[in-house]
Amino acid sequence: MREDLSDYYSNVQCLDETVGTTMEALRESGKLDNTIVIYTSDHSWVYHRAKVSVYDAGTHVPLIISGPGVVKNKVVKDVVSLIDIMPTIIENYRYNHFCNLCNSKRKRF
Repeated sequence: MREDLSDYYSNVQCLDETVGTTMEALRESGKLDNTIVIYTSDHSWVYHRAKVSVYDAGTHVPLIISGPGVVKNKVVKDVVSLIDIMPTIIENYRYNHFCNLCNSKRKRF
């Protein structure tokens, strides 16, 4: 268990560095201000009271969205499904050629 947890923390550190490198490359190229960046993940490994349970660790996954028109530092406490991401982006950025997806009954965040 300790080795698994150590591997997990190592992966999180690697991810953090990779996201930082990606954001810096976007900034340096001048594309950061017109790029939507979405980070999400699954529940990782199967740990006690996680992934396959209804405890917080089993129902929460990271979701971070950055870009033009995205409210900074907004925390949404509602239940959000990752399946809601695409229709929300399409609706918010008015991609009209995908309008049939905007009419779905999915929850917007």
